[in-house]
Parts: sequence; structure tokens; C-alpha cells
Amino acid sequence: MSRDEFIKNIFSTVAPHIDFLSTFLSLGLDNYWRRKVTSYINPGEDVLDVCTGTGRLAFLISKRLKQSSVKGIDINDTMLQVARQKIKNNPGNLSFLRADARDIPFPSQTFDTVTVAFGIRNISEPSRALREIHRVLKYSGRLICLELMKPENRFFAPLWKFYVFKIIPLAGRLIVGDPVPYKYLPASIEGFYNKGQFLQLLKNNGFKVLEVRSLTCGAVNLFIAERG
Repeated sequence: MSRDEFIKNIFSTVAPHIDFLSTFLSLGLDNYWRRKVTSYINPGEDVLDVCTGTGRLAFLISKRLKQSSVKGIDINDTMLQVARQKIKNNPGNLSFLRADARDIPFPSQTFDTVTVAFGIRNISEPSRALREIHRVLKYSGRLICLELMKPENRFFAPLWKFYVFKIIPLAGRLIVGDPVPYKYLPASIEGFYNKGQFLQLLKNNGFKVLEVRSLTCGAVNLFIAERG
């Protein structure tokens, strides 16, 4: 099984539970992290939410910024089915489309802002996805990327490691009935870039980094980068 198929199966398995588990396992902090993303978006901007999943960030943007047009894309049909079930409560400025982040089906220079929340880590070719994001952004458009990373705080890191590698897989097995998705989560964070490496990746793919914010002792990092 390819990595892409493996990840697709994982997210298809957790799709019915992921909204609850994300909030439960993050102790409610995931809502705070997503609100941070929305604070960087201006009313009236055209926004693309990449790796939208069940659409939590896309819905938050569309509700808080009613003048903005928001489109969410994801490669996983099961996740999008959950997102579309919520669309009845949407004010009308949001739509979802099945699409691969490595081959975004929009013309160049379409969007003012592209957001990615906890998704770039799951893309097997992140550089290719970043080049596509760069292409669909307008000149001086911004990428706002929120991602889980290993914390660099030496006092917090052992607590984080115990929680992520021991508690989260156990909770995942009890709630989902399958430990694999929540064993994948810590492994994917462990194998991902650190903050400095990801900054360099952004620069290598044409972005000018404007700001980096470490949240929750560095367990989550928010990157704001401009199309160069």
C-alpha cells in the first residue's frame, strides 16, 4: 500500500469522529488555534482552505468573515461528505471540492489567502503542494499554515511526548476502535520538519516568511508567508 493510500484509509476511518476527537484530545485548544488563523484574514478576501478535511477551519472563516468567498479542497471523499453535511448551516459563501493539494484545479493568481491547518504534514510531496499554493495565490497573497510540530521547549517536550505517544493512541483505540490512526499522528509529527526546516522549505518554494508564531509551547506553529 502506498503512503497516499495509507493516509487516505486513516482519514476515512476517523472522519465520523475527527471533529470531536480533535477538540477532546487537544483539550479544546484546537478551537483557539483555528481562531488565530482567522485573525489574519481580511473581510472580502477570496480564501482557499487546502486539506480542509471536515471543513472546520473553512466554516469558521466563512462565518466570521461573511464578505469573504471561501473554498475548501480535500482529497478524501469521506471527510468531504462530513463537511457537506454541515453546509446547510453555512451562510452561502462556502463550497467544497474534491481535489489534490499537489494539483489544485484553479487558475493562477485566484486567491488572496490560502490556509492549511494540520494538513501539510500529511502530503507526501509538500514542496509540490507549496508550489501549487504559490501559483494560485495573487501577487502578495498570503499562505497561513498551522501545523503540529515537536516542541522545542525542553521542559514541555517530555510531557508532550508522553501525551502524544501514549495517551492519544489509547484514547483513539477506545473511541474509534482502531489504534492505527492515532499511532500515525505522533509518528507523522516526529517525521515532519522542525520549525527552521519548514521555514526553509517555504523560502525554497517562493515564499517570503512574514511571521512565525509558536503556540502552546511550540507544539503548534503558525506560519504567515507571502507569495514572492
